[in-house]
Amino acid sequence: MERIPRRHDAPGLVGYGFAAYLGNTSALVLALVSIGLALACQIGDLIESAIKRHFGAKDMSQLIPGHGGLFDRIDSLLLASVVAALIAARDLAAPGAGLLIW
Repeated sequence: MERIPRRHDAPGLVGYGFAAYLGNTSALVLALVSIGLALACQIGDLIESAIKRHFGAKDMSQLIPGHGGLFDRIDSLLLASVVAALIAARDLAAPGAGLLIW
């Protein structure tokens, strides 16, 4: 029976496809980096939810009513951007190369 890709397979597939498009990048490593960044997004969201639960807050702000506030919109990006910056810091002269060329 053939396995159908599920939603959580998407980051790896996108990373692999992007590496294939670039041509001079390790597809396996870029797929793993993509999966790692996707996990960082999920962890960032869970951390923000835990903080809200600890303080008994439903929304972090009223800037975007009904959506939990601005922080709820970008909570996933905060941890993922830190992880991406740490990966990019491998090569300070060319941070883009640090993220894409393995």
